[in-house]
Amino acid sequence: MVKYKNISILFLIIFCIGYGYSQRIVKYAENLGPGVNSECDELMPVLSPDGNSIFFCRGECKGNIGGQDIWMSQRDSNGAWIDAWNLGPQLNNKFNNFVASITPDGQKLLLGNVYAADTLIDRGISISTKLATGGWSIPQKVNIQDYYNLNQQSSFFLTNDGKTLLMTIERDDSYGQKDIYVSFQMKNGDWSVPMNIGPVVNTFGDEFSPFLASDGTSLYFSSNGLGGYGDADIFVTHRLDSTWLKWSKPENVGPDINTPGWDAYYKISPSGDYAYYVSTNNTFGQGDIYKIKMADPVREVPEVLVKGLVINYKTRLPLGATIVFRNAENNNVFGTSRSYPNTGDYQIVLEAGIKYSYRVELEGYISAYGIIDLSSVNEFQEIENDIELIPVGDSLRCIRNIFFETAKHDLSDDAKFELNSVADLMLSHPDFALVITGHCDSTGTEAFNRILGFKRAEEATQYLVEKGIEQTKIAYRGLSWSSPVASNKTTFGKQLNRRVEFVVFKSEK
Repeated sequence: MVKYKNISILFLIIFCIGYGYSQRIVKYAENLGPGVNSECDELMPVLSPDGNSIFFCRGECKGNIGGQDIWMSQRDSNGAWIDAWNLGPQLNNKFNNFVASITPDGQKLLLGNVYAADTLIDRGISISTKLATGGWSIPQKVNIQDYYNLNQQSSFFLTNDGKTLLMTIERDDSYGQKDIYVSFQMKNGDWSVPMNIGPVVNTFGDEFSPFLASDGTSLYFSSNGLGGYGDADIFVTHRLDSTWLKWSKPENVGPDINTPGWDAYYKISPSGDYAYYVSTNNTFGQGDIYKIKMADPVREVPEVLVKGLVINYKTRLPLGATIVFRNAENNNVFGTSRSYPNTGDYQIVLEAGIKYSYRVELEGYISAYGIIDLSSVNEFQEIENDIELIPVGDSLRCIRNIFFETAKHDLSDDAKFELNSVADLMLSHPDFALVITGHCDSTGTEAFNRILGFKRAEEATQYLVEKGIEQTKIAYRGLSWSSPVASNKTTFGKQLNRRVEFVVFKSEK
C-alpha cells in the first residue's frame, strides 16, 4: 500500500508552446486525497449537481468486482472527501464499468456500455435510476441508431437538458482513432445516428473525454493529436453555429493543468469555482483526480441549484412526485426532477438568466404549478423551493401563489400562466371554492400595502371571472406585510412575499 501524503502540487512548467487560454486559474492543483485516490487508477470523475458527491472509475484494484468499477465518495462536514465505496454488483460486473454523466436532478446515471441479463456487455450506453432505498436500478439500454464503435474504449457526455449526447468512438468516417461525435434525442426517445463534429476538432489521434459547459458552446476534451505538454492534453473549443460542425480552433488550457504526463476528463464544478480532472503526473498511484481553483468562475452561463421537499399539505408526509420545468417564455421543457417517496427531496440544476415555470404531478393529487424567476441571477446560487400537494377529493387547503413587481398590482404573463392553471382546476372541480389573499413585502407604509394587497387580489379575481369562474365561488381580501413567507431582508425573500395566495376547498353542498 502506498502511503498518501497530503500535499498540493505546484506545476512549475515555464516553457511555452504557443497556445493561448483566456480563462484565469489559480496555479495550484489539489489532489482530492486518500478518500478518493489510491495506488490504483482513478478516472472519469462525475460530480453530483450539488457538488457534494463524486462518482469515478477505479481500475484493476482490490475491492473491485471486475476490471474497472464505479466508486463513489461524498464530502464530510468539513468539505473533505470521505473514503470511497464500491457501488456494488447492480452497476459493476467483471467488465469495465463507468459513469458518463448524471442528470441535473441527480436521479439518473448515464453508464458506459450495455448491461445484459447474462452479464455480458455490449457496446453503447445505459441509464440507471436512483431508487427510494438509495440504491440504483438495473441499467437499461439507451437506443442509438446505427451505433457501433471500432475502438475498445469510449466516453460520453449528456447535456443538462437531456437532448444532446456527445461521445468519443471510432467509426468508418473517423479522421483518426477515436473522434468526437454528437447525437440528438428524437421524439420517440431514441437517439439519432452519431455525427462526426469535423476535422477542426478531430485529428489523426485520439480525442476523448468531452465536456460541454453550461453555455452550450464551450467544449472541453482531451487529445493526443494536437500536440501539447505531454502524452494527452486538455483543450477547449467553441461551437460557432447550430450545425455542430463549425468550431473554433482548439486552445490548449495551459501548463497549470496540462503536464508532461496524461491529462484528461476535465469537468467544471456546478458553482464554476473549480475544475476537476485526471492526471498521471506526480501521483501516488496511476491516474489521480485533482481539482484546481479558478481565479474567476468560468461558466459563461451560471447555474442555480434548486432543491426542496414535496409533501402532503395536511399530513406533512413526503411524496414521490414528478416536477417538469419549462422555460416560461417559450414553454420548452428544460428538465424533469422526481422527488424521493421516502424523503420528498428533489433537486435540479437550472441555468441562470431564465424564468421557469414548473408543474408538479402525482396520481391522486391535484397538480401544482409555480414560477422560479432566475432572469436577474448572474452567479451560482442554491434556492430552497418546497412544494405542497393536496389530495384529490379532500377538503384540505391548496395554496397557489402568483407574484408581482414592487408596488404594482397588474398581472404579469407569469401570473396569468398561474391563473390559467387555477381556472383549469376550478372548472374541472365544480364543487371547489376559492379564497384569494393579496400580500406585500415591507416596501412602503402599512396603509399603502393594505390597499395594494387588496388590488392584487382583486386583479386575480377579475381575471378568473373572465375565464369562466363564477364570482360566487370566489372570496378575496387584501393584507399588507403581516404574513410574510420569507425574509424581507433579501431580494429573493421580498419577491416571494409580493404574492397572491389561493386557498382551494370543497364548498358546502
